[in-house]
Amino acid sequence: MFERTLAKLGPLQSGEIYAFEPALVSGGRMTVDHLKKINADIHLTILRQLSPPRIPFGIPKS
Repeated sequence: MFERTLAKLGPLQSGEIYAFEPALVSGGRMTVDHLKKINADIHLTILRQLSPPRIPFGIPKS
């Protein structure tokens, strides 16, 4: 998916990330067509407000 996104949107500048819009946590779809270049700080702040992080995935709590 990264190679297709890079070809479609071009390389990232400092402080940018590729992000799904709408965000996956709010019902977005995980496709290249839904990716955009986004300011990393702003996007990650918004994601944090929408849903608490769950890391790592699939590992049960001790």
